Amino acid sequence: QAHDRWELSCLRPQIICLLLWLLGAMGAAKGEDMRKVLLNVSNMTGPRFKHSKPTQLEGCVTLKDCAFDSQELWNRVMKGGACEAVVAALKRYADDSSFQREACLAIANLARDGTEALQRLLKAGAVVSVVTTLEKAQAQGNMTLQRASSRAVARLSHDVEGCRPSLVEAGACEAVVSAMRSCKDSELQGWCCMAVASLAGEEVGLRRCVQAGAPALVVSAVRNLAADSFVQKEGCAALGNLAAAGTDVIEELAEEGACCWVLRAMVDFGNDQEMLARGCRSVQVLAGGTPPDASPE
Repeated sequence: QAHDRWELSCLRPQIICLLLWLLGAMGAAKGEDMRKVLLNVSNMTGPRFKHSKPTQLEGCVTLKDCAFDSQELWNRVMKGGACEAVVAALKRYADDSSFQREACLAIANLARDGTEALQRLLKAGAVVSVVTTLEKAQAQGNMTLQRASSRAVARLSHDVEGCRPSLVEAGACEAVVSAMRSCKDSELQGWCCMAVASLAGEEVGLRRCVQAGAPALVVSAVRNLAADSFVQKEGCAALGNLAAAGTDVIEELAEEGACCWVLRAMVDFGNDQEMLARGCRSVQVLAGGTPPDASPE
């Protein structure tokens, strides 16, 4: 045992050196990744490559894939004009569906990381451009572009005071519901359910989602895609908000069996606390209780 302890003590400095080397290598790789992101964004936003399609595409792909795990990186990307550049590229290459897919995914990634990005995207015209892209993709039957653009709509709709009213005005409710009706792809249905849940969170959006036929389509998604946790979670949230429209919608949802499908989802994904919370809220409203965001009397 003493011999073993002696060998371990001899190896300890080597182990420490190895760990320090690994940490240094990870830090260097992280720094290199940051430099690559900033270089691609700089090329994308600068005047020299403004009309270079390969450079613009590389910038969109970089912003789509970036984790933004550094506040410094995020601040420099925002300051560098990434949001404005992506929206401009989406508009400029409207006839290239592959490019538009990458641009929409970049917008979706940027939109999930804070108020500043949402405000910048709104000001740059992202809302109308993304809704138009979704409508065009649906008309063309382009499923991959529908996925990307519906994802962007869903992310943008989380901005309650800015993007959400603009999305409703731009026809996002009708575009999302139309996409749900035309394509039963599970990923698309999940993003559309998320968008409906968010857009139906305010009065005008709720009315337009209901008029477009969202209730029956959301129930259909929850019923038919039972194994998809993403669809179940977002679908339950959407049903709760749609039911807040009143008695007529609650009765329509009851006829479609909404409560049964929500309860099944809660059983199937009982270990997911967020799923259970959304399911409970939905059941409460479907049963005629207090709407989830209302204050009890």
